[in-house]
Amino acid sequence: MRLAERLSKQALKDSVTKRTMEKADGALMLDAMLPRKRKTLYEATQIGKARKQADVDEILARKQLLQAKAASAAKGAGSGSKAEGKGKGKATTPKGKKLKKST
Repeated sequence: MRLAERLSKQALKDSVTKRTMEKADGALMLDAMLPRKRKTLYEATQIGKARKQADVDEILARKQLLQAKAASAAKGAGSGSKAEGKGKGKATTPKGKKLKKST
């Protein structure tokens, strides 16, 4: 990896951590300045947002799992079914007896 790529990735990581730290500092300041009633309301809204995000994450995980299963099933079905070539012209009963041709 080139030096410029490493530096840009490091700068990106630093900016992300800086933003998250600023958000955390802002939340601490907000907690200190809010009255108890509004603070509990704020906490309840944050819990609700986190719960909704958890539900969305769970749905997306299920979607990815189903897409992976569908892709693997499509890959397996694309190779052709071996059952199609069996029983050429010979009809049999479940017990293995041959059926009589009716004319």
